[in-house]
Amino acid sequence: MTESRVPALEIAGLCAMAFALRMLVAVLTPVPAEDAANYLWMAQRFAAGDWAAALSEVFPPGLPLLVAPVVAAGFDPFRGGQLVVASVAALAIWPCVRLAETREPSLARITGVLLALLPLATRFVGEVLTEPVFATFAATALLAALRGHHAWSGVAAALAFTLRPEALALPAANLVLGRVRGLAAVLPLGAGVVGLAAWRSAHGQAFELLPKLGFNAARGDAALSADGIRWQTVLENLVALPGAWLEAFWGVGLLALYGIWRLRGDRTGRAFVAVLAVVVMAVLAFLTRRRFLVAWFPVLALFLPVALAALRERSRYVLQVLLVLTSLLGCLNFTDDDRYGERVVGEWLATMLRPGETVAGDMTRVIWFAGLRPLSPRHFSTEELREATRAAGVRFVVLGGRRAGNAELAASLAPGFTPTGMPLRETRAAERRGLLVLERR
Repeated sequence: MTESRVPALEIAGLCAMAFALRMLVAVLTPVPAEDAANYLWMAQRFAAGDWAAALSEVFPPGLPLLVAPVVAAGFDPFRGGQLVVASVAALAIWPCVRLAETREPSLARITGVLLALLPLATRFVGEVLTEPVFATFAATALLAALRGHHAWSGVAAALAFTLRPEALALPAANLVLGRVRGLAAVLPLGAGVVGLAAWRSAHGQAFELLPKLGFNAARGDAALSADGIRWQTVLENLVALPGAWLEAFWGVGLLALYGIWRLRGDRTGRAFVAVLAVVVMAVLAFLTRRRFLVAWFPVLALFLPVALAALRERSRYVLQVLLVLTSLLGCLNFTDDDRYGERVVGEWLATMLRPGETVAGDMTRVIWFAGLRPLSPRHFSTEELREATRAAGVRFVVLGGRRAGNAELAASLAPGFTPTGMPLRETRAAERRGLLVLERR
């Protein structure tokens, strides 16, 4: 096995390739994801030393803490955030290759290539989301578990928890592989969970081990609600799961399912399936989204080479070429390129606002580019939006004109708010994006 190990220099080359592709996609990405506006605002607050404000968000602080130094150094938060996420995300390929070579050393390289080219994981780097960074720590935790380094696996899981609470699924692998010894992974992860809650509590927040759990339950669209479990939503999530799996992993996901079948009697396979089982239960209890699955692509590193090895050599070669080509096309298959209009309008609003003035509406990226705190990550009713326009200091209202009910809401705000006059560039950007920009009269 030692003679078949992929040389470190080759893995470094794969990581460099992954980084280059992610930076290319980042350059072509016009704006961050909506949730990323919150992460970047948190990073700005951390960079300014305002930790209490940063920790007041429901999101975990791991990604903002990573981005804060480049913000403090004077980088544009969005572009600096892309650089940080691309750098950390590219490193996920290293443990993924090492995971793959424990099963099929000769196919570890192509496994690394296929995982490096996963379209959604690549595009999420450009949008500055947590999933690509989470994958790096998750892969490290899984590799440590496979090698019997359970305590270090728990440390990596604790770091992953600062990015996404789903990291609580990672010790499942340790417990299957190490049984009692696997409990060593639970201790550092538990310390990280409690430590993060204590840190937030020390800065004015409630002592909550899982703050997003209560937040998600109160959203109104999750299966696990404040009133209990909505079984119909659970069923809908289950029905949507296969489609989300395909969107998250493309053809690689289908191959991985075959690999899972081939490793059904293997203890290591059962350990990694146990992690996926916990993840799936969490998804069914909330909402089925491709985002919530793609962060777990390191689990596929164990099953993908097993599936490839079961194919005939010629068939395997053809399939690998097809997967590489389709993945490259998927990485560059951008949609909603008119989203840049949100930045254009937001930056214009930033030049117009006077001290004490603010912006209301449902376009969180516009609000963040205007230099203000982004919205809470949930849907707002028409009445909530109307109430927000009545707050003191609201000078502008920006609504997504393509969203149901917003055109009627904008009309009902007259004569207090009417369409504002913007320069030609901003007007065209707003029209392409379908933004309704109103100003108090």
